[in-house]
Amino acid sequence: MVTYLLSVVFVSRIRAVEELPPREERKPILHEIREGLAFVVHQPLLVRMVACTSIGNLGWSVISALETLFVLRTLGLSPAALGTALSAASVGGLLGALAGERAARLVGEARLIPVSAVAMVAPGVLIPSPAPCPGRPSRA
Repeated sequence: MVTYLLSVVFVSRIRAVEELPPREERKPILHEIREGLAFVVHQPLLVRMVACTSIGNLGWSVISALETLFVLRTLGLSPAALGTALSAASVGGLLGALAGERAARLVGEARLIPVSAVAMVAPGVLIPSPAPCPGRPSRA
């Protein structure tokens, strides 16, 4: 709740006024999408960046969905316990955001995406496998 209020305060302090071009000067949205995709496809570095982040986001989304089911159904934790664990894990995201600029200077902006993608794999070993727990009945 407090963060929403802070957001309202900060957004209301923005003084920049953006004006849209007149309706007749704007291109149809599909044309703009094609134009943007054509630009990305013709830039080898952008293609690699989009591929890396897209595959990473897809994989992480799958893992997150399955992890939630695993924690709630197989491990039997409560939704509150899952929420607490995910909140605690978010501290790593905050630390990563704070370290991002320094990491970009150290490694280089273009190399940081694949390096961080590889680094994200390491904590994956901490995600428990869905192997049955001894003494716990199977849900099959």
